Amino acid sequence: MVSDSIPFAVDTNLVSAHDFTAHLNEATWFISDLIFFYLIFKYLYAWIMRHSWLYLLATISIYMAVYISISLCAQADYSAGYIYTHPLFRMIDFMIGILLYKVCKSEKGKKIADKITNPTSFWQVNLSDMGVVLLFIAMYFLSIHCNPNIRCAIIYWIPSAITVFYFTARDQGKGCFIRIFHNKLLLWLGSISFEIFLCHNLCFRIIQSIFLKRYGEGNPHQEFQFILSLAFIILTAWIAKKAIVLPIQHQLQKYL
Repeated sequence: MVSDSIPFAVDTNLVSAHDFTAHLNEATWFISDLIFFYLIFKYLYAWIMRHSWLYLLATISIYMAVYISISLCAQADYSAGYIYTHPLFRMIDFMIGILLYKVCKSEKGKKIADKITNPTSFWQVNLSDMGVVLLFIAMYFLSIHCNPNIRCAIIYWIPSAITVFYFTARDQGKGCFIRIFHNKLLLWLGSISFEIFLCHNLCFRIIQSIFLKRYGEGNPHQEFQFILSLAFIILTAWIAKKAIVLPIQHQLQKYL
């Protein structure tokens, strides 16, 4: 039964439809993409690890250029439903992740990571941390003013790669940001981030519908609605992890 459902789950994104993808719980497209990627991961990983950096950068650059070109041709603000969620293009994110792993395993990558992990002074630690965080913040504000058809992912490709590599290398080091990232509450929220992503749209819409029915368009409690929505999202994500995700993982582990 599970094997019969896989082609259907993948097909929901292979044949993209904006009105379907952006409907009741639009975040479910991510599950379809994950299934597709897990099916091809072994082959994609072997291909990336086997080829030279020059060949990979040239190939992926062409791949990205095709994605950008198609995005710019899409109807205004419709690239999310037609292109961004499509597994063949969302695979770019996964490819960047495998490339980062290849960098981390290489001798040059290890040397760079050592320099990041062992800076010479306290100020160097915090200034470099702040620089990476400000880079990501700058990209966010830039995305607000860029073409909506490309802001979904393209603008974050390079900053995301830099941020992940930097803080992966810094994980065992010192600094205020590393201490913040090791906070138990943030670590717990990180452990349910997958479930938060999958249910956040649905939870927002449920709370929004309740307040809309109670107060109409002129809702005087916007801040309270937002806080209540966040609490509802976190609670739903925790329940989903305990009641759905973990049991499925345990069942799958029996067959892996």
